[in-house]
Amino acid sequence: MRSIRRRSASGGRAPLCALRAIGPGSAQARWRVIDQRSFGSAMYAVVRTGGKQYRVETGDVIQVERLAGEVGDVLDIADVLMLGGDGVDGGVKVGTPVVDGAAVRAEVLDQIKAPKVIIFKKKRRKNHRRKRGHRQPLTVLRIGDIAGA
Repeated sequence: MRSIRRRSASGGRAPLCALRAIGPGSAQARWRVIDQRSFGSAMYAVVRTGGKQYRVETGDVIQVERLAGEVGDVLDIADVLMLGGDGVDGGVKVGTPVVDGAAVRAEVLDQIKAPKVIIFKKKRRKNHRRKRGHRQPLTVLRIGDIAGA
């Protein structure tokens, strides 16, 4: 079995759809889709948090800039910029700038730090070097419910 992959909003890789060979012979194999990620079938939302925008569906796990909350807490994200999918009249609802009455409920799975980024500054011929590291605090969220008005 082979899967086509795409980059997810959280920077990881998520399978787009899984493919399985039909019939003998790998060189002449025909492929059919056996599992497909939703293209307009499930409800999705574009939310804004930490100065970034994320396209989320129910069950997605994303890493966002640090949000206040302990592990297990449930947060409501009110900055919903767009709703789409079968649960929306006409397929897509775009906010100006946010969709009125829409919210995304998410559970805090973990509070982590991103990998270290090294900042190295140097001035040539002056024996001036400065090295500093930074680890960005992140919150891991699992998207629970998308409520649209």
